[in-house]
Amino acid sequence: MRPAALALVALVSCARSSTPAVRATDASTDASRRATSARRESPRPSRQAAVEALQNRGIFAALGAAGGAGSGWPEPNGPFQRHRYEGCSPEELAAHDCVSDDHLSQRLLAQDARTILAASRRPARAAPWPSWDRRTLTPGIRRVADRMGLDTRSHAALRRNGFAVLDRESFDSPYEALREIYRRELPLYVTPDAILHAVFRSHEALVETLEGPLAARLASALARAHAALPAAAAQWPAEVGRDVDLYLTVARSLLAAEAVSPAFADTRAEATRLVAKVDAAAGLAEEPLFGRRRVLDFGIFAPRGPYAEREERRRWFRGATWLSRVEFNVVSRDCRSSQTGTAPDPTETPREALDALALAELLARDDVRDTVARAEGYWSSLAGRREDVPPAELTRLRAAAGITRLDAPDAFERLSRAVGEGFVRTARTHPMPEGVSRLPVIATVLGPRVVPDAAMTWHLVHDAIPLRFDLGAADVALALGHEPAARYLASDLGRFPGLRDGFTRARAVALAPTAGGDLYGAWFEAVRSLARRPPGALPSFMQGRAWDDLRMNSLVAGFAQIRHANVLEAAASYDGAACAIPDAYVDPTPDLYDALLVYVARMRALVARERDWLPAEDCAGLGLYLDEAERTYRVLRRVVADELAGHALTAAQRRFVGSVVEVLPSSMGAPYHTGWYLDLFPGEEPAMKTGAFVTDWYASVNAGHVAYLGVRATRLGLFVVDRGGAPRLMVGPVARAYEHTGGLARRLDDEAAGELPEASVRDPWAASYTVTPTPPPPVSIDDEGLADDDEAPAPRAVAGRFTVRARAPQGTMSVEYLDARGAVVARGRTAMGPTAATLLVQWLPATLRAHPRMRSPAGTGGRAGVVCATRVRLGEWISVAPSRSGDHEHACDVDEVYIDMDTLSVEEGAATR
Repeated sequence: MRPAALALVALVSCARSSTPAVRATDASTDASRRATSARRESPRPSRQAAVEALQNRGIFAALGAAGGAGSGWPEPNGPFQRHRYEGCSPEELAAHDCVSDDHLSQRLLAQDARTILAASRRPARAAPWPSWDRRTLTPGIRRVADRMGLDTRSHAALRRNGFAVLDRESFDSPYEALREIYRRELPLYVTPDAILHAVFRSHEALVETLEGPLAARLASALARAHAALPAAAAQWPAEVGRDVDLYLTVARSLLAAEAVSPAFADTRAEATRLVAKVDAAAGLAEEPLFGRRRVLDFGIFAPRGPYAEREERRRWFRGATWLSRVEFNVVSRDCRSSQTGTAPDPTETPREALDALALAELLARDDVRDTVARAEGYWSSLAGRREDVPPAELTRLRAAAGITRLDAPDAFERLSRAVGEGFVRTARTHPMPEGVSRLPVIATVLGPRVVPDAAMTWHLVHDAIPLRFDLGAADVALALGHEPAARYLASDLGRFPGLRDGFTRARAVALAPTAGGDLYGAWFEAVRSLARRPPGALPSFMQGRAWDDLRMNSLVAGFAQIRHANVLEAAASYDGAACAIPDAYVDPTPDLYDALLVYVARMRALVARERDWLPAEDCAGLGLYLDEAERTYRVLRRVVADELAGHALTAAQRRFVGSVVEVLPSSMGAPYHTGWYLDLFPGEEPAMKTGAFVTDWYASVNAGHVAYLGVRATRLGLFVVDRGGAPRLMVGPVARAYEHTGGLARRLDDEAAGELPEASVRDPWAASYTVTPTPPPPVSIDDEGLADDDEAPAPRAVAGRFTVRARAPQGTMSVEYLDARGAVVARGRTAMGPTAATLLVQWLPATLRAHPRMRSPAGTGGRAGVVCATRVRLGEWISVAPSRSGDHEHACDVDEVYIDMDTLSVEEGAATR
């Protein structure tokens, strides 16, 4: 008798017959693509013919030509190559009709998309659908509940709220959760959490590709500007030349991750010291810089978000942070920037103002200016406006002020008059004393981008709200218009009399129409749209406290994703100082999809502007990705419109939404991945990237800590949809958002956040809708196995044999074997008590009829291909152990199915395992 060990075998695809799909994910990917290409008889199209075909159908309307001179047609190993198009003719590309055995699934998806978008809009349905009475288990509810193995707690939560989120199993990403829904052939609920995750990881992948050429060219431009410094400095005050030398030496050293020689020898020691402080990223410190002491938050230099993964991205993060966060004080107004102490000091800093003019002079050189302008445009496209004075504007101000020489006695006064009352700032992007109403005018190279959420926080903390230093997830949700979040701020709303008015002002900032055409603004609009209740036929569960809490969870997760992806550009604020899915439903958030369509249009424009810096294969792949993402968002938007009009999904809509993911075997051995959800990503890698992350979004100098938001894992949510048909239970991915408070010493990255103890992450809003599993009972299970080949064969109906025991009577234990879809294929029961009992798991008659080889003796492999999971029940305790190791295959092996003993609890002395 051997102890039972791990629970399952490799995850498999559904047992039904399916057409092979299109995406390979392991080392054999290139071989699969080459084989696909070899199967086609038509010759590989020329680059020009293929690009013309794409232009004719509008894919590259904003992109122009797909690359520079001399580039061939994109190779299939490009990071954004939609490799199902490899070997396609121009005509097939133009029609999205490139079909081989491995492409048929995607063709059918495209056909359904065209059918949906071409259909006439349906008027609102006159007769309302009856709401679920919260008691009756309709066939559409019972079938899925049995497949999911729901316990009494889960049923109680469904009756109470109309939906529930299960805590008994979690997934690394929404894609994994969707794959599990697909594997079990469960009805699909398309959550905004899954959609926003696609935007999140896709955005990070696109930015990584776009900023690679930018980083290299900006580093080269700064080197040319630095080389011109000695000659230019002859016309400047001596200290100005050394300040600019220090600034450029540190910036270039950070970008290169090695010491760069300064223009003046006496700058070297100070530059070396500052680079070491930046690398240490050890929080707030007072530093002498540019002729005065100031407060610098070195913690912001810790690479985090997507910039912590590779060395070249870490270098770019540190260098770009220096170029955007280390400011020159141009005009002090109520207080100098980054002022030390707690009292405002409005003393002017002429030396820093001249430093800014001198740096702008170097950056205005013919061989530098265009690159700096390109970087400025790129950051503006990502995250919008800046409130500091950019180099080009300093050059204009200098000309308007008539400043010909920086060593002129009245140079600063002339500049100050030219600035006048302009360049008003709305957000603190560096530490400041309290009591500063008019923030100083500052200058940087790249400029911290003042996004709506950075400005909104000013109204919620000290000194706008005296002695309020802490912000959390509820502040975000309430400021974004989600009024129910106020219940989590009841204490603060009572303690701080002006806080309610502060939220009114913060909301006016956060909900103001976004301008400027930046990606952050469109993405931010998509997230804040979740706070609005759309008109129309909404499922009855979309009301009540639990639903409000779930929407708050989605808002927090979506907001955190934006901050994580834009951690470099967006300023943080400070206080003063293919299985057959049977049915589907899309969460009815029309404004979400409207905003995402704007986002895609803006991304097209950005890629068009950057196309001459990108490899040809990246341009082509990005064009195809954006085309497919736009199509998918339009289809989902049409589906939502019909849902809100009270209609059931059409056959084409149900097929399309149900084709969310497919994971199928290929003739080349590597599984293919396809489905519309993967069309929302520029490639397989970002689609399968973890959904867990953390981001810092606010720092309190007074309290000495940083506020974090993040996502811990993805869970499965159950939703009783009672619109568009009879009440039925559907399943969709739900992010587990959380908040955390940490010290200023060093910012957390994703890896460090993953090590945080559970007690230090908080999500109080989740209590109303999360179903925690029943604690495991004190029992012991030993797997006796079945007879080997050289022993007497086991009875043909016996699938497994276990010895079970417990200290005291525990009721009846059942062990069920599940197939790939989660259906029961074998079952056994026995009473539990201190005396050892044998539990026989026997094949159900239907299983034996469907699989005649089950009648074969043990050891012949006759049972393989049926059992893919075990489910153990004892009273209210249920343990389901599906395997997610490996990838989808066609078969599971019963000989590898064991009970997961890690889920069981044995009281000391009760039994041995």
